[in-house]
Formats: sequence, C-alpha cells, structure tokens
Amino acid sequence: MGSRSLPFTREIYIDRNDFNEDSTLSRKKFKKLVPGDFMRLRSAYVIKAEEVIKDDSGEVTEIKATLVPGTVGENPPAEMKPRGVMHWVSATHGKQVKVRVYDRLFSVEKPNDDDFLADINPDSYVELDNCWAEPDLINAQPETVFQFEREGYFVADRYDHDVTTPTFNKTIGLKDSWVKK
Repeated sequence: MGSRSLPFTREIYIDRNDFNEDSTLSRKKFKKLVPGDFMRLRSAYVIKAEEVIKDDSGEVTEIKATLVPGTVGENPPAEMKPRGVMHWVSATHGKQVKVRVYDRLFSVEKPNDDDFLADINPDSYVELDNCWAEPDLINAQPETVFQFEREGYFVADRYDHDVTTPTFNKTIGLKDSWVKK
C-alpha cells in the first residue's frame, strides 16, 4: 500500500472537533482529546493535554501537551491508556490547501415540482481556504484520489490543483444521510 514520511515537530495542528474542554465526557461518548487525558497521534506518539490557551473571545487557540516517550508504534504504560487516535499535521511543515465541499443540490429528498428553487441547498458548495495537509500532498498529480481521515474521499482538482494552489474536491463523505425536518 506504500509508505510516506511525516515530519513530526514540536507544534502540530489537530482538527477542532478532536478536542473538548469537558474532561468529564466518558471515553465511550468522546474518544478524543480532553484536558488531563491521553490521546494517540496517528503513526506517532501518545500525548497528554496539559493546558488550554484561549484568545480574548474565549476561543481555544492552543493546547499545550506533553508527549509520552517511546510510544511510537508501542503501547504506553497501562495507566496512560489513550482515549483514541487522532490525525494531525506538522504546523511548520504542513501545507495550506483549498478544499471544495460539494453537498446535495437540494435540501430535501424530493424537491417541490412547482418551486424547486425554494428547495436549493444554500450549502451545496462551500470552499474552505484554511485547511492544512501533509507536505507531500501538494505534489499530487491532478485527478489523484485520497481519503482524508474521518472526512471522506477527495480528488486533486483536474484544472486548479498544482503546487502553488493545491486544490482538492470532496467526492464522497464518510457520513451521508438525509436530514429529516
């Protein structure tokens, strides 16, 4: 299946959804990072969240963590059992990419025949400019397909993807169902 090198650095980015300040959440309900608990970084170390830094508006901007030495490919001691595994990217080596997310054109399963425009999904196309990816991903050839962990399947754009403007289009999401109103 191949292999790749991932630079592991002092500062990393994680998905905002992979952290919650509520350390009382059960391990069954929230298998992600919480203050004072352990989490495995995919293909890297086990870390422990130690401190949460927020901006003036109360938004989390930084999580200070310590890593457990000797845990790359190895289990930590029993008392340091990780809650789960999360993806990450080096803050200094990661590359900013553009991601286009396409969703259903209509917000209902069966659009109204008389006024189908009223059923257009306003979020059927969203462009995200502040996404970070592994450094080698920008070298992908157009139309190369990837799975972005826990997000879905993406393809390097046929026309717009290159090393200066890496652009990926979502083709299939991992969770897909009609929302009942």
